[in-house]
Parts: sequence; structure tokens; C-alpha cells
Amino acid sequence: MPNAKTRIDVLEVSGVLVTSGADLVKLSVAVHVMNALLLPVVLGFLFLLARKALTGQHRLNGWYAWVAGTLIVVTSVFGVFAAVSGLLG
Repeated sequence: MPNAKTRIDVLEVSGVLVTSGADLVKLSVAVHVMNALLLPVVLGFLFLLARKALTGQHRLNGWYAWVAGTLIVVTSVFGVFAAVSGLLG
């Protein structure tokens, strides 16, 4: 849990950002685009961890692994599509 000094630092940086005149909407869109582009990487590593690192009954295998993999691919495609749409328009 962050201490009081860290919270004050975050508030100070946030205050400077707001008062600097930066376009906060563009910043928010850029952060969401970055999040959408990183989504396939994160989901892919989580899927690999569930397939390889877990042991016994907790390991992801069989039909459930196929369903999870398919949902990850579909979600990743939508995420990249949203990111590209955000970049272009």
C-alpha cells in the first residue's frame, strides 16, 4: 500500500498536469489505445502461465483451454481493432 508521501506526490503531479493546459481527452484516448495494444501480450502470457506453470487440477487444459484461448483471441482482435480505430480517428 502506498504511503502518504507517495499519495502526495501523485496528487502534485496530477495537479501540475491538469493546470499545464494539456489536452486531457487526447491523453485519456492515448492511454486507452496503449492499453488495448498491450492487452494481447498480457492475455497471452496469462494463458501460457495457466497452461504451463499451474499444477494438477488448477492447470488449464482440455476443452476449457480451447474456450479460454478462443476468447483470448477474440478479445485481442477487438482490442487491436479498437486501438487502431483510436489511432486513426
